Amino acid sequence: KRGAFSGCSGLMSITIPDSVNFIGRFAFYGCKNLKYNEYDNALYLGNDNNPYVALIKAKSKDITNCTISDKCKVIGWSAFGDCSRLTSVTIPNSVTSICSSAFYRCRGLTSITIPDSVTSIGDHAFNDCSSLTSVTWNAENCTSAGTYDSPIFEGCAKLSTVTFGDNVKTIPNFAFYEHIGLTRVTIGNGVTSIGTSAFNDCRGLTRVTIPDSVTSIGSSAFRNCLGLTSVTIPDSVTSIGSAAFSSCSGLTNVTIGRGVKSIGNSAFCGCSNLTSVVWNAKNCISAGSSTFPIFSGCTNLSTLTFGDNVKKIPNYTFYYCSGLTSITIGSGVTSIGSCAFIGCSGLTSITIPDSVTSIGDDAFTGCNDLTNIKVAVGNTKYHSQWNCIIETASKTLILGCKNSVIPTDGSVTSIGDFAFSGCSGLTSITIPDSVT
Repeated sequence: KRGAFSGCSGLMSITIPDSVNFIGRFAFYGCKNLKYNEYDNALYLGNDNNPYVALIKAKSKDITNCTISDKCKVIGWSAFGDCSRLTSVTIPNSVTSICSSAFYRCRGLTSITIPDSVTSIGDHAFNDCSSLTSVTWNAENCTSAGTYDSPIFEGCAKLSTVTFGDNVKTIPNFAFYEHIGLTRVTIGNGVTSIGTSAFNDCRGLTRVTIPDSVTSIGSSAFRNCLGLTSVTIPDSVTSIGSAAFSSCSGLTNVTIGRGVKSIGNSAFCGCSNLTSVVWNAKNCISAGSSTFPIFSGCTNLSTLTFGDNVKKIPNYTFYYCSGLTSITIGSGVTSIGSCAFIGCSGLTSITIPDSVTSIGDDAFTGCNDLTNIKVAVGNTKYHSQWNCIIETASKTLILGCKNSVIPTDGSVTSIGDFAFSGCSGLTSITIPDSVT
């Protein structure tokens, strides 16, 4: 823990067991009589079996290079703090933990490789390494790497390139949070999850390829990455977290893969230059809400294509996308969710394919400019007549528009909830005798 033995001036020796994988800040501060092991410009604590369990401190702030012993498991708090002349350091595969501020203000470092064995990296571990330009990340299962308030690479303004090795499975939360100079990220083919805010506010990032191994993209993972222009979510991804790509104002097109089952609130909110979405998610059951629609603020979104493998269009998916003018619904869609296109006031025409058997409440409410609505021939649940969509068996008119004429041939006996809701251009209506 922090300050565990601080001020123990009489302490001369200590044995640390193999099980220890973390040493808190100031743990041995003021232990002036404590004897350390010495090896290649560094001071270690250990025991008889593992004499270099923890690297506590560089012997001098003037060191230019250091080879960390392959018996070392922990790089302690501020172990290389203020070693501004350090230009090279090799972290061996024995190290499992890099503690807070371990390489704080090592302004001579230009590159760093994080080995497979590392499972945790403390706050500000590489803070103010102002010459650092590249990071090679091979940590296979690192689950902790700084926080929202204390990112591990804070102040590394020149950091431009990050490479994740093929053995890496997880990109931790906040790993590269707020690195505005980061322009290139290579994600290895073994990565399965991209953590919360992993690249949040990396404004210089212009391109990222998400490999087929990824199954989850965390909340705010790429939020405010202003330089991104195109994103393809591979078929392997099953979940996209809330605000994952929000405020990516440079995005112009997005493709959502077949495997996506859930998309969090405001996932693409504020992508103001997004013009085109290709939706291939076969069975997505959740996509935002009325309070936090996933495409809120995407004022230039005009074109939407649903692939032929898509079966469900979730509730609220394109809630109030007022700029949407063109929708192509694939031949495999069976259900259109409630409020799926509510408030899409720019739509002028809709064609419902013959596969659709369910249209939710308010699916097209507020589509004020609709003048042409059709159901494809062969649909067994619905048919269209004179710009009305009618549920055939119940003879219920479920959707009309300002250009509708209610059939007088007895095919309509009931007018459903919200059938003409939001038809602001409607000036007159004739209800035929058949309506009961």
